[in-house]
Amino acid sequence: MTVYLNGEFVRTDDARVRADDRGFLYGDALYESIRLYCGGFFRFKEHWQRLAQGAAALKLEAPALEELRAIVGQVAAMNSASDGIVRVTLTRGPGGEGLRTFGSGPRTLLVTVRPLDAERMERAAAGFTAIVADARRSPVGLPSSIKSANRLDAILARLEADEVGADEAILLSAEGYVAEGTVSNIFWRSGDQLHTPELDIGILPGVTRMAILEVCRDLGVAVKEGRWHLGELLHAPEVFFTMSSLGPVRVVEIDSAALQVPEDALYPGIRDAYWSLVGREAATDPVVAP
Repeated sequence: MTVYLNGEFVRTDDARVRADDRGFLYGDALYESIRLYCGGFFRFKEHWQRLAQGAAALKLEAPALEELRAIVGQVAAMNSASDGIVRVTLTRGPGGEGLRTFGSGPRTLLVTVRPLDAERMERAAAGFTAIVADARRSPVGLPSSIKSANRLDAILARLEADEVGADEAILLSAEGYVAEGTVSNIFWRSGDQLHTPELDIGILPGVTRMAILEVCRDLGVAVKEGRWHLGELLHAPEVFFTMSSLGPVRVVEIDSAALQVPEDALYPGIRDAYWSLVGREAATDPVVAP
C-alpha cells in the first residue's frame, strides 16, 4: 500500500513519523474519513471544510482544498482504489515543550486509503447489533465540529462492544442524553417522524448525517433534532446509524433486545435514496490523479 506523508509517496512499511510528533504524544491532531465510491468521492469538499474548521480552531495549517484533492487523487490512483475509505490525518508535527506548542512543527500530513472490510459490509447489510455503553461522551470542551484524533471515550465504548460481540456502541452524553455511536451518528423513529440528537449535545456533525437530513427532506420524512433520554431510543421501532464508510445501517438489536421492524418501515426508502445520492455525486467528482 502506498501512502502520502509530508510531501512523499512511500510504501506503508517505509512511512515514518517522528517519535516527538504531537499527534502521537498528545492526540494533537485531526482526521477525516472520506468515502471513495465507484471511482469518485462523496462530499470531499464537506470533509475538507470540517478539517479546515477544526484546524483553524486548533491553530493548525490545513492543506488547501485543491492541494488535498490532488494528494488524495494520487494516493487512490497509486493504489488502484475505486472503492474504500481515504483517511486524512493532520497533526501539529514534532516539537514543543510539554503541552506548550511554541517551537513545534512543521505539520504532519498523512493520507492513506484502505478497502472496506468485506465482513463488516456483510454485517451492515444484515443490520448491526448494538449496546448502550457505560462510557460517556467526554465533555472535553472542544467544539463539536472538531474531529479530533483523540477518541478515548469512543475507544472505551468500542472495547465494551467488542467484549460482547456487538457491532457498535451507543454513547450517552455526560448529562445522560442519547449522543452518538463510536463512529456514527444515530437516528430513530418516533411515530411517523425521525429523531436524532442535536449538535449542541456535543456530537460530531457527520457528513453522512447531513446527507440523511437532506434525503429525508426530499422524501417528506420529518426529522426532529433534540435531547432525548435513553428510554425513547429503547422503545423505538426503527433505529439506524449513519457513517461515512457504510452509509445508513439498520440496528436490529440493542442490549440483546431485538427490534421488530414495522411493515411501514422508513429505513429502506431512506437507505436507497441515500445510495442513489452517493452514486450521483460520486460520478461528478471522479478520482483524478495529477
